[in-house]
Amino acid sequence: MQVATRDRRAAEMSADGRPLSEIAEALEYKSHSGAYRSVQRGLEAGSPRVEALRDELLADAALTRERLRPLIDRADPDLAALDRFLRSIELSARLAGLYRPQIEVTVNNTVEIAVAALQEHGQQIWAKRADVPSRPRTNSRHRRHRCCLR
Repeated sequence: MQVATRDRRAAEMSADGRPLSEIAEALEYKSHSGAYRSVQRGLEAGSPRVEALRDELLADAALTRERLRPLIDRADPDLAALDRFLRSIELSARLAGLYRPQIEVTVNNTVEIAVAALQEHGQQIWAKRADVPSRPRTNSRHRRHRCCLR
């Protein structure tokens, strides 16, 4: 089974509410941690079923915040409701992918030119070192040793 197919299947099994131990056993992972990583990769890759579940969870979180707002927008706010409200916001952010690292890599011709220049400089240094005859190492302490005095 290909990795992408396995990850998608793991994400769908998780969406069905199956525990990680059961997912690990069904997809032949050694432990639940492998199943967890597979579920995460499957969620990031997305599939129509996973996207539908994500949209449903986002709608539920929005409804929860709408119902909690009257308990928060008053002179003496309910602290438990405020906690639930903030958790709902965090869940929505995670589902929307706002906590995922945004990596942008740009490679241009300048990098290739710099690498080529460094390689050429290194070759020049090695060529100069090859022209210089090697000198025997001398250690003043060693010359004083009795085996070297002969």
